[in-house]
Amino acid sequence: MTQETSNKIANMGIVCAFMVLFIHLPCGKDATALTKWIHSFFSHGVGKMAVPFFFVASGYLLAGHFGEDGWWRKAVKKRFRTLWVPMVVWCSLYFLWTRIALPVTANLLAGNPFWADVGIIPTWTDLTRILSAHPFYEPYLGVLWFVRMLFILVLFSPILKKFATPWGVASLYVLLAIVGPELGGTPPSLRFTFLKGFLPICGSVFFCLGIMLRERCCVLSVPKSYGFMALAISFAAIAVRGQPYSSRLATMITWAYVPFLIVGVWSICPARRFPDFLVKAAFPVYVMHMFAIRLFRLYIPTACIDADRYLLLGFFCFASCVATSWLMRKYLPKCLCSILFGGR
Repeated sequence: MTQETSNKIANMGIVCAFMVLFIHLPCGKDATALTKWIHSFFSHGVGKMAVPFFFVASGYLLAGHFGEDGWWRKAVKKRFRTLWVPMVVWCSLYFLWTRIALPVTANLLAGNPFWADVGIIPTWTDLTRILSAHPFYEPYLGVLWFVRMLFILVLFSPILKKFATPWGVASLYVLLAIVGPELGGTPPSLRFTFLKGFLPICGSVFFCLGIMLRERCCVLSVPKSYGFMALAISFAAIAVRGQPYSSRLATMITWAYVPFLIVGVWSICPARRFPDFLVKAAFPVYVMHMFAIRLFRLYIPTACIDADRYLLLGFFCFASCVATSWLMRKYLPKCLCSILFGGR
């Protein structure tokens, strides 16, 4: 892997984490037209490339170790430490945040007894979601469904290697379009569990694509002309797709333009590495942004209505996550930061 490719992967990581944050910003039905457009642009538009890119990058990086002795055992052991353990820790912290810290803060702001609506005892479902082991629910910190899926992909990586060919990736992509989480006719719980959590077709497609790119030594540099063409196709598709999320046609359009969007953004991504504090904040932003959103909504309750407050909430949450990450790395013990951020 060239230094330019390494830098671009690192830079794309923080860009995609930023997109994920904006995907999860609240937008109520009473929001202004501009706010709804901005929300749709990220949630149903450019933000759709974020998680697929993470899968491509993960497959690409894992494939670099295929030639090593015992690579699968080492990969599973490492990913358990860098994915599953941080996932359980952050789910536990999010439980304490939502069940204790935020209710107490809201009560103090409202002048109510601080212990009102504070639920300390977790249910059985809560416990299994904190452990990210419930077969019909996402992890307690919902955004970590991606982390759980990635760990499962690593477990099945010896099998997925066999699909890391042009025909294999194309076949999985067609399968995704037919029975993917947004197209399948299965009940939502089963759809999430078997098609997004434990039989992750979506992740498999892009994970295998990353493996294929690494094993075939494809040059990951894209001419700017092709990149701008890919971006033009992507933005045209986003405009045609429109806002409805549940439309089958809209979803098929999404899966059609996402690869073009990844190529286009990759082509314009700087080859020079972003500042270290920013690059290292990609995983912290991904896992911490829901903490920030839930907190700042207490102080900016109308953020989901006005476009200026909506953007203010997003950028303030992003900046606070980056700053918190930097402070944690500076003042907390390195071993604790290694657990929290998976050694990143």
